[in-house]
Amino acid sequence: MNGISDQQTSMEGLLEYFSEIQWLLYPFAFLFLFVFNTLIIFVQISIFAYIGSIILYLRKRKGEYRHIWRTTLFASTVPMLIAILAILLQWTSSYVQIAIYVITLVYLLLATKYYPIKR
Repeated sequence: MNGISDQQTSMEGLLEYFSEIQWLLYPFAFLFLFVFNTLIIFVQISIFAYIGSIILYLRKRKGEYRHIWRTTLFASTVPMLIAILAILLQWTSSYVQIAIYVITLVYLLLATKYYPIKR
């Protein structure tokens, strides 16, 4: 019984501590969430850019990774807006995510035809 009461008093102290620094937690949580979401978006764009460079190689087109990365960034704009809309409308399905990825790849495939042909 003594161990439970010690744990309860330490939990009450922790809750009191969090209530005192609550004004600090929310800005740091917002900043952490913003940075983490931005990092995830950059990783997704980088993965799609690598796939785009493979598409360029298979289509025998000339392009560098930095060029295809920018193209991928533009190609993922509309699917990202669709993803935001899906979140707002609470369409949480794996089919929606797959559709968003397919739309990005289709835009990327259509954009690679404008790259110059290798000679």
